[in-house]
Amino acid sequence: MNLRRLGGPVIAVLVGLAVYALWPKEKRSPEDEVRELVSTLVHRAEARDVGGLLEPVSENFKGGGFGKQELKQLVVGQFFRAQQIVVLNPVLDVSVSSPTEAHFKGQFLLGRDGAAPEGTRYEIEADLKKTGDRWQIVSATWSR
Repeated sequence: MNLRRLGGPVIAVLVGLAVYALWPKEKRSPEDEVRELVSTLVHRAEARDVGGLLEPVSENFKGGGFGKQELKQLVVGQFFRAQQIVVLNPVLDVSVSSPTEAHFKGQFLLGRDGAAPEGTRYEIEADLKKTGDRWQIVSATWSR
């Protein structure tokens, strides 16, 4: 194959990749960032990724009488009892009080193999703070 004929398409692909990489990204609102975080947490729970699930939880977390370590033990216990986990989040209300403070309240349906067919419904509320470019969960309450 002639190298001269290949040069044009290769240059065009490289220019296209450069334009894509340098194109300005849409700035997301704090509400969108919190919604994306919750979505990520749902996926991590379904993947049984304990470390990933607790990564955005603040070291100073307080909720339901638990600190971060106790919350980790609770999550590991839930994961240990099931081979498969499905989490649905049909309702999520997010409120942002400042660019660095937010709150969410949502319903989460947790289904595990071996559990009741309808699963377990949890109401979860959490307060978040943004440090740098990361949201962290600083407190939470939950009920069935």
